[in-house]
Amino acid sequence: MTTIKCNYLRKIISPILYRLYILKKIKEINEEFENDKVTASFIFITDIHWGSNSKKSPWLINKLVKNTSINKVFFGGDYITSSESDKNKAIKYGKKAINKYKSKINDLFCNFGNHDDNSYMQEDLDQILNIREISNVLLNKSCCNIRYCTAFTYFFDSEQDHLRYLCINTGKRNLSEEEFSFVVNALFSAPENYNLIVMGHIWVEWNGKSHIPNKETQLLFDLFNAYNERKKITGYDFKDVKNTILMIGGGHIHNDRVLYTDSRIPVITTNSDAWKKACGKDVIERFTPSEQCFDVFLIENEQIKIIRIGHGCDRNIKMM
Repeated sequence: MTTIKCNYLRKIISPILYRLYILKKIKEINEEFENDKVTASFIFITDIHWGSNSKKSPWLINKLVKNTSINKVFFGGDYITSSESDKNKAIKYGKKAINKYKSKINDLFCNFGNHDDNSYMQEDLDQILNIREISNVLLNKSCCNIRYCTAFTYFFDSEQDHLRYLCINTGKRNLSEEEFSFVVNALFSAPENYNLIVMGHIWVEWNGKSHIPNKETQLLFDLFNAYNERKKITGYDFKDVKNTILMIGGGHIHNDRVLYTDSRIPVITTNSDAWKKACGKDVIERFTPSEQCFDVFLIENEQIKIIRIGHGCDRNIKMM
């Protein structure tokens, strides 16, 4: 049977395939909760590049949020596919994409991706979005307990999870002194017995041979290592802290990777949700759930269980 005929048949039966698939995933996730293993949970989706996306993930996420105990969704950045010649088109395009998620999810926590200001391969610098314009597209205005430094460097505490979620704007690759100080304060001020989960867009980048941190993210990794090891670094002394950074999550590299900092904090990246942009496109079948890609994170006592929705594999990651 030709590829055209296969895609035609898949397109016809696609709604049935998606429904059967997500029902199976819901059952799998709920079984984890029923066993009292899960201490915290969230969904992470990144690099949606809306122009190259099959646009089924908002529906899939909505089904998960409605039928499981998961109530938080993080967006890792990059809603723009490449760039737009007119920034007003980029704004309209972004609102259309992000509102697909916001209309179905109460709490969508967004990170800034390096594509999101319309600067990628941009020939007209006047068409680059400023921070206010990007904020109007991405920021979550419904959650009242978020403490902001700048638009995309912020944290909030979850009493339900006993966690502080810290989002850092690594997508612009130039963290300011104000933002760095805010991150340090977020580490020091975390409530007693509240561990931390750190999210952002860029943590590692491809250097031609491997994925490695850039100068900015290495500084953050050094800070996080000192925190978890109760050491001093650049004037900050973490010897008396009681909490621990459990993981660092991000996207950008369009690849599933687990790397570790020197203190063994897992740095977990998730593949692109856009089927034309994802690493491993050769095994993606059009008009099936494999054309989408995002992760369900289940934090358990000794491991992070990641259930993949769409293209890719589940992952079990040991915590330190």
